[in-house]
Amino acid sequence: MSAVIKRPEIKGVDFCVDENIWGHRLYDEQFPHLTVLEFLGVLGSNLESPLRLQGEQGGSVMFKPQRQIRLRGLLFNNPYVESIADSAISDEEKWRQWFEHFAQGATGNGDSDMSYLRRSFASFDDFAKAIELLRSSSFESRSNKRWSSKFVFPFGPDALYEDLEIDSRGKMSNDRRFFARTGELLYLMLARAKRGGELGDILAKRLFNRGAPMNRLARVLQGEPQLADDPRPAGYLPEASNPRFDQICEDWLSILGKDMPIYDALEHLIAISGLNMLLYLLERAKRVAGDDDPVEIVCEIVSKERTKVRALSGDSYQ
Repeated sequence: MSAVIKRPEIKGVDFCVDENIWGHRLYDEQFPHLTVLEFLGVLGSNLESPLRLQGEQGGSVMFKPQRQIRLRGLLFNNPYVESIADSAISDEEKWRQWFEHFAQGATGNGDSDMSYLRRSFASFDDFAKAIELLRSSSFESRSNKRWSSKFVFPFGPDALYEDLEIDSRGKMSNDRRFFARTGELLYLMLARAKRGGELGDILAKRLFNRGAPMNRLARVLQGEPQLADDPRPAGYLPEASNPRFDQICEDWLSILGKDMPIYDALEHLIAISGLNMLLYLLERAKRVAGDDDPVEIVCEIVSKERTKVRALSGDSYQ
């Protein structure tokens, strides 16, 4: 049985059950890709000692997430860029019209003066193509989510930012609607794994390359990074060690050890993280309930007809 770490006071919560079992907070409806994006945001704030915790009792972690208001505004709150690019007007007039449109929807959080874009691109059409390239590779770009909760693919450190709600007056808050802290718990899990530091060094080297072409494009659009005002502590994870933490770390190391580009590997890291977080949820619940039987999941074999394996898989899921 691993050591249980004392739970810090959780603001606004007087009576805790879930938090003491799984942590604050393991949110079972957070999509795996959002969990990994949230994790990468924490990692990006700790590149000097990636996946290495400081202090006693399993260690703690502070992080200061990026906000990147300009980048996400250009990608997801900029519906008129295509029509302006396609119009039969001069390049000068395209820029003028676009600056006018964008200023009308600016939040006032560092996105009021976008003149640097004119110096960064040879023509307005090049600017529009850059927008389309990054937008086409983003997560849920066609969803009806608010624009401040849509995410570009994590091509590098300049493409990472936290989920935000931005009201009509430009006031920002991280309301935990899509980044619910599950990614913060994933960071703590991997940092408490036996080979966490080794994994951290690999991720820092391969995923946080500022010179990568697509990250450079994100940086040209964003300009200087925009950070949250103050550092904040990550969530609470009850156990100092757990075999599942080590299993997640081994799975990540195995995937990253394969001969494939890091951006292709990310798809597999996301899938295996979702599975491992589900298993942690079930295993921890069973252990606390005094049930020592192992978790068993029957995986469906895709076929045109309903098979016994599919039926067992459905029963297993329920």
